[in-house]
Amino acid sequence: MLSRGDPNGASVPSREGNLTTYGWVENQYQLLKASDLVISRAGHETIMKAIALGKPMILIPIPDHTEQYGNAMRVCNMGFAELIPQGEVSTEQLLDATKRLLHSPNDRIHRLRQTAIDTDATETAARHIMNLASISGP
Repeated sequence: MLSRGDPNGASVPSREGNLTTYGWVENQYQLLKASDLVISRAGHETIMKAIALGKPMILIPIPDHTEQYGNAMRVCNMGFAELIPQGEVSTEQLLDATKRLLHSPNDRIHRLRQTAIDTDATETAARHIMNLASISGP
């Protein structure tokens, strides 16, 4: 699946071979959840969602956006992603990075996925909220 990330794009999917393309995805979480690998710009929100879901990433920062390069470098240093500068993106680069991330043993990605599977964020949040509510009086 591919989202072009165009806020004015159609949310109706277009199918070409085995690729489904969306102009815009309202529920990005569902798309990320269904993915094995995320190929994205290096914005904070997408990176954090992918980490929370235990998804490895190929990040292509927007040129001259230093915050995106910083985000991408931090996630790469953590072992959860690979960075490909926009000027170096090629089919070969994407395929090689995909193979490394999906088919090579990577303990960090395995631990990330296991943590995402083992974590029930809703239950944890509810427990903390109830705890805070019980200790704060009127």
